[in-house]
Amino acid sequence: MSATSSRQRPLLYAGFGPLSGFPETESLTGFLSRLCAARGILITDALDHLVRPLVPPGIVPPRRDLSKFLKRAIVRYDGMGPSAAYVARALEHLTGVSGLAYLTFVPWQRAFSASSTGAVLMHGKRWCARCFASWHEQGLPFYEPLLWRLAPVVWCPEHRVRLSDRCPSCGRAPRLVTQTVPPGHCERCGHLLYRGDPCLERDDFAVRDAGGDALWEWWTALALGRMCAIGSWGQAYATPDGFAALLRETTARPDVALAPLARYLGVNPATLTRWRSMKTKPRLRQFLDVCIRLGAIPVTVATGSKYQLLDFDPCPWKRTLPATPQLPPRVFATSSSQARDQRDARLRRALDRMMAEGACRSVPEVERALCLPPGILSRRFPDRYAELRAVCAARRDEERRRRLARCRAALDEAIQGPEVRSVHAIARSLGVGSESLRRWFPDRFRRLVEVYAERSATFRRDRLRRRLQAVRAAVCDLVAEGERPSLHRAVLHAGLPPTFCAEPPVRPVWSRAFAACGVAPPASGC
Repeated sequence: MSATSSRQRPLLYAGFGPLSGFPETESLTGFLSRLCAARGILITDALDHLVRPLVPPGIVPPRRDLSKFLKRAIVRYDGMGPSAAYVARALEHLTGVSGLAYLTFVPWQRAFSASSTGAVLMHGKRWCARCFASWHEQGLPFYEPLLWRLAPVVWCPEHRVRLSDRCPSCGRAPRLVTQTVPPGHCERCGHLLYRGDPCLERDDFAVRDAGGDALWEWWTALALGRMCAIGSWGQAYATPDGFAALLRETTARPDVALAPLARYLGVNPATLTRWRSMKTKPRLRQFLDVCIRLGAIPVTVATGSKYQLLDFDPCPWKRTLPATPQLPPRVFATSSSQARDQRDARLRRALDRMMAEGACRSVPEVERALCLPPGILSRRFPDRYAELRAVCAARRDEERRRRLARCRAALDEAIQGPEVRSVHAIARSLGVGSESLRRWFPDRFRRLVEVYAERSATFRRDRLRRRLQAVRAAVCDLVAEGERPSLHRAVLHAGLPPTFCAEPPVRPVWSRAFAACGVAPPASGC
């Protein structure tokens, strides 16, 4: 590549490259965040001034909407739509780094439906606390893999623990991309996201002893991790032909009928027919569900290849299965009511697991996590609905108690400690508002305001005394060198800002310093 100037490559950073080529491939938004942090610029400035001129209109929102865009909508740059492709191409031009499209799901867009773009990605930030802890112990930098952005992934395939979405310190959901806080930290309270996380104390689920739902979710994470790792292979070979061939081969069996197969896969028979004839393409979730139910390797199906073209096993769970597989038997439901009962049973198990782990704060959050329409839990599972609300309320109460205890301890430490800290600074560090502290702890709040006023006054007096001593010493040093310094010259020689000359006590001290040296001050005094 020819040499380029800094004007042509404003984001180029020597020795800085994306983390790609393995299941935990970095996401494009995470790469952009790390790059802007390394260059010392804001993401909004990079998008507005550098990326916007290189992409078609509408890909980057107007400047006034960028702050709101960073909260949720920027995740589409990690997907497989045109926005991700254009932004990846613009960043390649700006940085000189090739292959940034592999940090998105764009290489696999030909294998899935275009309407699947919104169902591919999560709008919030998720992370594996054990991955962060491992990177911290090894001294590796924190980054955000593309795998954590994908909606079907709820487990870490390496550590076999659920991904976290709430800060263990303040209990709030961090924004997807932050302007000033580095990855791995909460932008509200600055807490390391892995410290104090409950999953650090849990044991990994045993593959041979895990339930069917947990095992399926873990397999899904493994399959998507392999797809993230071989983006270049997906860009070259991704096609819907393999999925259609799998369905044609399955329906060609003499013991399989189309309608029971459609009920077993949870789709409409007409949809299955359109997939088989390649009139439509499946969504990502449907594709993974069909592959796992039929015992196929998702990577191989997505590329339309029946042969092993990789130097590693793209489906490692095949060798971890017990002698008797814990997948549902390959018998198809004989009626729609039986298929509905099977789906309800899976939802009940998922609800029971979430309530047992305490991984839910509200009923709408549980419905979003299970991809259910609003209000469906109260109608289909009235027996568990009341229990679920009680569990969510208990978790919110526990988070509130921890937050109050943390705020109380921080206020007591600020009151008793020697450090001068204002109420607003403490509130920012805790991720709460100062008015909330006033309402929760009125006595401590009032005492902290008084202590801060006293310590601030003492600090200002001590600082003024030190500065006046520095001015006196500067006058003596300059007089000893044969000068008669002006007030401005003495203040600058003392290493103080020029505005210090306007302080009332400065001129008398300057005059007395000349008198102590036995020299008359300059007539002008300036």
